[in-house]
Amino acid sequence: MSVVLLTGCGGGGGGDVDSVSTFEGIWAGSWTSGTIPASGTASIIVAEDGTFTGTSNITGGPSGGTITGSIDNDGFVTGTVQYSGQSASALSGTLGTTNGTTLTGTLVQTLGSTNHNVSYNLTLL
Repeated sequence: MSVVLLTGCGGGGGGDVDSVSTFEGIWAGSWTSGTIPASGTASIIVAEDGTFTGTSNITGGPSGGTITGSIDNDGFVTGTVQYSGQSASALSGTLGTTNGTTLTGTLVQTLGSTNHNVSYNLTLL
């Protein structure tokens, strides 16, 4: 996955300054779930405003899944993941970092009417 982040300044009259996401950057690593059961890789780009896009691959399964959503400065995530030929499934939960370079935590992925815990371990690239 590749994403280009562009930032810029406009001229004009001041006002409130938006905060930059604590998690801004490119993150890549692995995910695992004992309840699906499956594991794989994920890569996301978190923009300055906390929105993210990325990819997810299942080990031995579908590749090229898309992940979209947002993460606030407290690490709360809302989003979706979708693989080719499948319906999008909701993601929610909290990710965090203790050292600024590793993003970890467990999100709930809702497949149909069933919730599954999915643990993520991503590194800032």
